[in-house]
Amino acid sequence: FFSAWFGLTWSAMSATTSRRPVFYPNPSPSAGEPFLRGHCSGLGDGPVTVTPCDTGGDPVQLTAADVCPRSEAEPEEGVADAASLAFLNEPSLLDNIARRYAHDRIYTYVGPVLLAVNPYKTLAELYSREAMDAYRGRAIGVLPPHVFALADRARRMILSDRRSQSIVVSGESGAGKTESCRAIVDYLAHHSREEAEDLCTAMLSASPLLEAFGCASTLRNKNSSRFGKLMRIWTAAGGASFSHSSIETYLLEKGRVSNHAPGERTFHVLYYIAAAAAAAGAGTDATAAAAAAAIDWAPLAAVTEAARGGGAGAFRLLCPSGEAAQGGDAAPHDEAWGSTSSPAAEFASVVSALGALGASRGEVQSAAQILGAVLLLGNLHFADDEQDKAKVADERRADLEAAAALLGIGAAGLEQRLTSRTVHSGRGSMYSVRYDRSLADGARDGLARELYERLFGWLVRRIN
Repeated sequence: FFSAWFGLTWSAMSATTSRRPVFYPNPSPSAGEPFLRGHCSGLGDGPVTVTPCDTGGDPVQLTAADVCPRSEAEPEEGVADAASLAFLNEPSLLDNIARRYAHDRIYTYVGPVLLAVNPYKTLAELYSREAMDAYRGRAIGVLPPHVFALADRARRMILSDRRSQSIVVSGESGAGKTESCRAIVDYLAHHSREEAEDLCTAMLSASPLLEAFGCASTLRNKNSSRFGKLMRIWTAAGGASFSHSSIETYLLEKGRVSNHAPGERTFHVLYYIAAAAAAAGAGTDATAAAAAAAIDWAPLAAVTEAARGGGAGAFRLLCPSGEAAQGGDAAPHDEAWGSTSSPAAEFASVVSALGALGASRGEVQSAAQILGAVLLLGNLHFADDEQDKAKVADERRADLEAAAALLGIGAAGLEQRLTSRTVHSGRGSMYSVRYDRSLADGARDGLARELYERLFGWLVRRIN
């Protein structure tokens, strides 16, 4: 149907004008927009001559298949629903999104689909309580495009049809999936009945926890989710109130614990606890004091000493090549996170969110100790013994003992597991195989990754 409509429209234009407005491919797309505006002459399937509008350059020769029709009647600020464009083709769609983006209109409909473009700045009024109230009960299209409109439609469909609804949020890294999911949950919680207040608080507390433990800074995105997530929300009272919720996670990128590309970071919470450890007892920051009050830092003395002496640079997992942390401290954030953000404050928020979910002080302490053990394990390196086999280097033996104590095991046993493996023969006997330094490095990083993955799994179960 679309092909027939497109062909008829194009033929009608061809019959009425000899200079048709078109989009054509930019010969140097890496230097600018992928498509440029122009006017073309020529009919049929043969070559066409396009005169550029944007560059004022010389006419170019193209084929009819290279150009797409363009309307000159679209408003400067774009249209709210791209399905209403005169020509629904790729260049027109991109041009409309760009027009809207220039006016801070980051949402655009394409029929029932909502397109969102990351504004890379705070648009607080867009997600205010007043905006939530405005979209309640309003059909899609009555108000400007918004993620709240989709959330409200799902809510109203549950109330009217009593059938389950799904919202799929997809996109490339940095597109804003995490923020969109957070806005949807915030909207649904805002309009849930008061008897579900405790559940709503727990659901809203879960988001920053999953971000702290499951997100990391990459070259493209300062808060990139390194796992997949499916959230289910069950309703009661005919859909007017939440009854319970659950979260499933998929494919945590646990390799990021020990390895990440230059300029990228490991998971946020490891920076948070390093910063909080450095500030613990210093008395210079109220947020650090709040975090310190919830954690017994005595077992984490090795972590606090290292963090106070060298910040993030004191831990190999945070700064693999020993370079200074971005921004000069242990934070995984820069100005994109806002000037008020600090890693010590974020750690206090993590502790508070765990409490809101009902985690005991003992559970919070255990989680902190596992994170500390992961950081200390990352600092271990190995030397050759007299048999050219790996052993923990003497200068790192204190880190080995501290990590073992945090995990509740003996230092000798931990070293044995890091430097050897037990082989079971087919005849029921067992023998030990010693590692060289390369294999010991792999065992160390593997243990750090496994500890972190299991802590993340515990967190998800605790949230549920």
